[in-house]
Amino acid sequence: MMHSEIAGFLKQIKSVLITAHERPDGDAIGSALALEKGLQSLGIRTVIMLKDTVPEMYKFLAGTGNILTPSYLGWQPEAIIALDSTEWERVGAFSDDILQNCTSINIDHHPSNKYFADLNWVEPQAAATGEMVLLLLKELKVLIDLDMATATDTGFFRHGNTSPQVLMIAAELAKLGANPAEISGNVHGNKSLNALKALGLTLNSLQLSTGGKVAWAGLNFLELENLDVKEEELEGLVNYPGSIKGVEVGLFFKEATPNEIRVSLRSGGAVDVNTIAEHFGGGGHKNAAGCTLKGSWGESVAKVVSMCRKQAGEL
Repeated sequence: MMHSEIAGFLKQIKSVLITAHERPDGDAIGSALALEKGLQSLGIRTVIMLKDTVPEMYKFLAGTGNILTPSYLGWQPEAIIALDSTEWERVGAFSDDILQNCTSINIDHHPSNKYFADLNWVEPQAAATGEMVLLLLKELKVLIDLDMATATDTGFFRHGNTSPQVLMIAAELAKLGANPAEISGNVHGNKSLNALKALGLTLNSLQLSTGGKVAWAGLNFLELENLDVKEEELEGLVNYPGSIKGVEVGLFFKEATPNEIRVSLRSGGAVDVNTIAEHFGGGGHKNAAGCTLKGSWGESVAKVVSMCRKQAGEL
């Protein structure tokens, strides 16, 4: 399925529910906001509904105040579009009733996508779902304005899927008025004191494998409870273990609830962390992925680190 086919379908309908994965990040939120405004310009009735609330760092984006958490719509959309999501389980159970009476559309760039909708457009080579939404809006002949140009995220071009096309798109959005410095400042430059304390504890917990190819750090449940830090403020902590010279896989462990360990994995190149995450029931990209393990802190850390060391050629 290509964006032209989805565009053709959208031209024939008048109402859409837009959603994305739980614990939404910049790509999920930005893609939803840009798509909503584009569809509204075509006279399509739209609502964005997400399982979780919008993190504080993204509330500067125009339209976030209108995003709903699960609630009664009062009307049945003709289609539901899931953005940046690998499967319905990542969207949330609220979508189940709506799905029974409408066409489902899946727009995503994760290689671990389950092709779970009626219409599936999956582009693993895309740097972000936002890149795909831009192509869709262009196919729909939508005029891209400043708000839509600002609502994007590509991991600040750190990852291996930063192609020449991505940089050209970024330049195009900047010409439309998107301000990279302002966006970066809002997302990364407004940390709370507790967020910096979390960084301190994370750095203090850093460990390096004997072969020097795998590094990890983490925060357990008690530490997080004492810090009272927002979950979105922990984004990016996984980049510190991976920044150590010679490290091929960087890991960040977070005990969200007792005996539930969320793991973020990053790879600098050769190691495919998506396959590692999939082994533990998660997924993502070759260079950035995540998973959740049930069990004790020590056992969970040991399992993931061991597999990463194997994949990196240490064991």
